[in-house]
Amino acid sequence: TRRIVKGFHTKKTNSFVRACIAYSFITIPSLDDVILRLQLYLSSSYVSLINGCLPQTDSFLKTAITLIQQLPQYIDSSDGRPKSTDPFLLSYISQLLSFLLIVPDNPDGPEPLYLFKGLESYPYHISKVDSNDTLYGNESQFMEQISSLSGTVLNDILEYLQQLSDEGQYKRQSSVALELFCRIISHGDVKKMHKLLINLWQLSKKNSSPDIKRSEIAIKYLRQKASHSSNPILLDLLFKIDNRS
Repeated sequence: TRRIVKGFHTKKTNSFVRACIAYSFITIPSLDDVILRLQLYLSSSYVSLINGCLPQTDSFLKTAITLIQQLPQYIDSSDGRPKSTDPFLLSYISQLLSFLLIVPDNPDGPEPLYLFKGLESYPYHISKVDSNDTLYGNESQFMEQISSLSGTVLNDILEYLQQLSDEGQYKRQSSVALELFCRIISHGDVKKMHKLLINLWQLSKKNSSPDIKRSEIAIKYLRQKASHSSNPILLDLLFKIDNRS
């Protein structure tokens, strides 16, 4: 319908779309398969958002987030053997978070980013839908929520790195440390995380077989970023990393 009206609904087509969305919302719970329900809730939220039905988008997403907690760890496969739902869950959460990034907040929500606390400037948008980066801009409460969420995620990752060390999973620890290093130099505050970046780099090299190719790509990116910006913090970081490689 949206394609036919080229993104601009008439009163008639808008009513039709809303009726279809409402039908989906009341019929999905009747399905026994929790995985199918999760998939349909997410698909329906996509349809709701691109058609400008923001309250319905919000309802689908809140229901999906609640339903995730009911997903069993194992389900019966076609051969009768128990099958882990972990691969599905990882893929689903990845899709959900990617979508939540561009979903604008409900004005009646308890706080900014109550469904998802995202980035200051989003890498993608949906046509004719203002996401939270547009709605809030640099508003202090919005930025504080981002900072709080970022700190929580970072602390969780650092705890995970320690857990990997305690369990002797040094190869995995090296990989996660390098991935976090790359994320921070790409999107983080290098000045505030200068010391952490050096520690992460050293940690990524502790493994007997570090990811050489990924490390080289990271250093190449850091050199390019430092040369283009002439940022003394980046230059100092690059110097210290080179000396410890």
